[in-house]
Amino acid sequence: MDALYADGSLLAWLEYEKGIHALVRIPEDRVLYADLEGLAAGDLLDWETHTDIRYVAGHKQVRRVSVAMDGDLTGWDSFMKAARSYGVDNPTLWGALIHSVDVDDPSRREEWMIASTHPFPSAWAGYRQWRCRWRIENTGFRELKEGWHLERAPWSYTDDMVVAARVAFTLIAFNVAQIARTAQGRRLTDRGIRRLRRELMPEYGPAPVIAW
Repeated sequence: MDALYADGSLLAWLEYEKGIHALVRIPEDRVLYADLEGLAAGDLLDWETHTDIRYVAGHKQVRRVSVAMDGDLTGWDSFMKAARSYGVDNPTLWGALIHSVDVDDPSRREEWMIASTHPFPSAWAGYRQWRCRWRIENTGFRELKEGWHLERAPWSYTDDMVVAARVAFTLIAFNVAQIARTAQGRRLTDRGIRRLRRELMPEYGPAPVIAW
């Protein structure tokens, strides 16, 4: 989850009430961030460095990424309080600092932190798991915005629209999941809505209505 969802009570509820591990980016103004930076400044963390390749707006970018972790962080009061309410005596969080430098332009640096309710065996393993979110951003979210024109809809104009959008997307997600379980659905999983639209246009026209 991105930093918008860095809520201690929510993460504790997910981990200890629902059994869902959470990995979230920590805003720079949080105590937990300062705690991990303090450990790094005191040379109390072991760093590992890797070369990482990613694509930004279709352009290849090579970065040198250094990561360091600690698995016994406690500097998040709301998480600790909520975790204890679920019967956890000594809750802790796993966290990792990420320092990333563009190989072609060393002035382009990024420093940030991720935290998880479930520990990773290494800082690099946690970072690689976080990278999966970028794939969702670059494919799933982009598909919703450019293929389904999501941002053109007035989803957040009123409370009623928010509720309607939540119901609509829940139904869509359920039906898409059911379709994906079929042989025909699996054949279509590698197609986005724009590609599928182009394939169907000769037969159904430019603006078909699909109901299931």
